[in-house]
Amino acid sequence: MADLDMSLVAAVQQGGKQALRQLLESGFTVSLLEGEGKKAYEYLVSFYKQYGELPTVPAMAADTGIVLVPTAEPLRYIVDTLYDRKLHKALFKGVEEIADHLENKRPLEGRATVEQLLRTLRQLDTRSALVESLPGLGDKVIDYYDRIKRGERGIQTPWPTINESTMGFWPEDLILFAARLGQGKTWVLLQMAGCAWEQGKKVLVATTEMAKERMAMRYFAYKFRLPYDQLRKGQLDSFSEQKFRDGVASMMNSPNLNIVGGDFDFSMETFAGIVQDEQPDIVFVDGAYLMKVPGLTRTERAANVFDELKRIAKRTRCAVVATTQFNREVKQNQAKTVQSDSIALTDVAGWNADLMFGLIQTEEMKQNKRMAFKPLKVREGSGEEIECNWDFTLMDFSEIPKANVGGTQLVMPSGVPTAAPGSGTGDGFDLF
Repeated sequence: MADLDMSLVAAVQQGGKQALRQLLESGFTVSLLEGEGKKAYEYLVSFYKQYGELPTVPAMAADTGIVLVPTAEPLRYIVDTLYDRKLHKALFKGVEEIADHLENKRPLEGRATVEQLLRTLRQLDTRSALVESLPGLGDKVIDYYDRIKRGERGIQTPWPTINESTMGFWPEDLILFAARLGQGKTWVLLQMAGCAWEQGKKVLVATTEMAKERMAMRYFAYKFRLPYDQLRKGQLDSFSEQKFRDGVASMMNSPNLNIVGGDFDFSMETFAGIVQDEQPDIVFVDGAYLMKVPGLTRTERAANVFDELKRIAKRTRCAVVATTQFNREVKQNQAKTVQSDSIALTDVAGWNADLMFGLIQTEEMKQNKRMAFKPLKVREGSGEEIECNWDFTLMDFSEIPKANVGGTQLVMPSGVPTAAPGSGTGDGFDLF
């Protein structure tokens, strides 16, 4: 390509008004251009705004002295190459400055340069952030309606009421499940991961603290309905042990259900790279709050975790499900203390989440082997609380059907009334 900048202008001129509108709506900025190409592009945009048409090649030559040479390169390719050029220059300049600070023993200035470089790189990552006409989204809305009418849903969970209220988990969703320490977050995550995999989805599980082998042990106990306490102690009866061995052997080479992590130094950069490489349909992160991210304080780091998880979901167009902890204001036997702003260390988790659920288990529920799921943020619908079996002997975590009492308000065993029909807790239509 002889002149990248001029090739962009030529590609737009050849593509006509539609090509220019798509480029303008994509967030493309003239700052990506240099030299004569920048001058020609500014003229082209100015001409279009004034006359509603693009200038001809002779008109541009007469007004600017610039003669466009036809290009065979696709516009999208040229735009991507321009972004890559800008990225290369930003990286080169930033690394040079960082090296200078290190050579002259100025670590604080070096860190500041790194942070500025990261901000610059994030600003450059706009090629996927397309601006679209709201009325122009009509075709996509109709397509979504037709898909739902045909019975299509997002990725399903093991619990029917959650599936009904959420319509499943969709690409770019960030879904949080929060609970107090040791209340079942990992078990919930593994059940959902297994359910997604059995729907034919490519699944990636990330663990920040628990060994991968122990995560696998829990999954096998759930998958084959083996009493977990006996499994982990090596005390299965002969029938259950054979079931366990045969089941593991049958799954040994099964694809698309993968796990990564297993220590306390799992960086967000590593995780993001793995997601990009694996291209899963859905990602499950156990203990998101322990992921390593930049930040001066625990609160800032916690906020950055959920910012980055949402960014990964948007960039890779996969659903991301993460577990996290409630703060100390949530009391075990006071279900009303479970709120969307009760996430430990930060409110950013709730701001970024498309869906959020709290796990509730009072002492009475624990004795009865029950667990409640309380919706804290649901995009549409009533967000109805559900109760599940929570039995580690029978490995039964199924939803418990709730009797319909003539439209009256029902009270769950957690003590929290269900939401009235139509009183949605969601923040907007975001199912695409």
